[in-house]
Amino acid sequence: MPKVPIAPPVKPVDKDIWDYRIAHVGTNTTGHKKPLVLKKNILDRCVDAGVRTVVIHEQWTDIEGHWQPTNARQVQKIVDDCHARGLKILLYFSFLISDVAPEWRDFGVANVVIPKSGYPLYHEPPQPGQSAWMVCLGGVWQNFIVDAIARTMDEFGIDGVYLDGTQYPFGCCNTLHGCGTRRPGGMIAQTYQIFAVRSAMRRIYHAVRQRRPDGQINIHNSTCMVMPTVEWGTGYWDGEQFQAVEGVDTAADLLPLDTFRAEFMGHQWGVPGEFLCYGAGFSFEQAWSICLLHDVPLRPVELGADLELTGKIWQVMEDFDRKQATWLPYWRNAKFVKSISPGGYVSLYQHDKNGILAVVSNLNRKRAKIELQLAWKKLGLDRNRVQVTDAMTGKRSKLSNSLPAFGWKLLRVEA
Repeated sequence: MPKVPIAPPVKPVDKDIWDYRIAHVGTNTTGHKKPLVLKKNILDRCVDAGVRTVVIHEQWTDIEGHWQPTNARQVQKIVDDCHARGLKILLYFSFLISDVAPEWRDFGVANVVIPKSGYPLYHEPPQPGQSAWMVCLGGVWQNFIVDAIARTMDEFGIDGVYLDGTQYPFGCCNTLHGCGTRRPGGMIAQTYQIFAVRSAMRRIYHAVRQRRPDGQINIHNSTCMVMPTVEWGTGYWDGEQFQAVEGVDTAADLLPLDTFRAEFMGHQWGVPGEFLCYGAGFSFEQAWSICLLHDVPLRPVELGADLELTGKIWQVMEDFDRKQATWLPYWRNAKFVKSISPGGYVSLYQHDKNGILAVVSNLNRKRAKIELQLAWKKLGLDRNRVQVTDAMTGKRSKLSNSLPAFGWKLLRVEA
């Protein structure tokens, strides 16, 4: 019998998404006026919260998805201010080509996705009004985006890139760059340039890593898990598809736990995932109830209360030495958990020296008393000689707690 080919191993994760500690800086932080300003006190606030990486969204350039900055001197100042504080900085690139780009006249029509899709009027101040269209990386625009990222890293000394949808192999039938399949009757069907987009992502990865061996290729990929393209990232940010959902009940139905495990964790691909939350489906704090159960962090996009909460969680994980702990998630920790109330879930981190860090979540749609009992002997602990502490507040606590809908607690259990 012929040998059955064996899939290659999942690539090792040298840094997981918790290590990068990313904060996203949009126009709600920098404002909508020119020149682009990121005040030093905001960066100081990021440092105090434990941020390690700052992402500057599209406001750094007037031309959507382009590399020519609105104000090169101001961009360089922001980069220098970040580096002076030990912060890494990533700049935004996207899946769009703008009609105000210098290249539009010569390359626009030949590289847009057909059927044409995008934003006929794209106005995100401080950018000027423009049209921005989805671009197909099956054409020569692949060369442009790779070169643009290389130029930006060389000019400003940034630490990598944030890619908004760049990894997406859009359906396209633009025959000017070789897409489309002619069918009987003359209709042209779409083709999906998976290999071309994979080539672009691979080239971007090498362009970044040649300049920064630890450089980041951070991908915003919501709903698109095409692993030949996403695999060239150092992390992905997923979840925007849930942000327009109204009401907790609806969002809970749209995001069952097995769906979260399949799409948002990244373990099966070796690319760590991070959850995106800024909408009506869940509040930022509620979303942590699901994310913490899966060892997946959220990224703050509001540098106020959301950043403060995230900073506290980062600190809890650091104090516990999460990376050296054994993770025991809710779906495979039954021998360590005697019982938990219906609708309650618990994932555990077990550390040789620091005891247990328990994530307890109430995924009921109303407040509930979540009774938790642990199998003490199997965890190597004496139930009569343990102390339970709320890790977020440092105050004494109990294993069983009354929690609101999608409420959660981080509990330290120590000898």
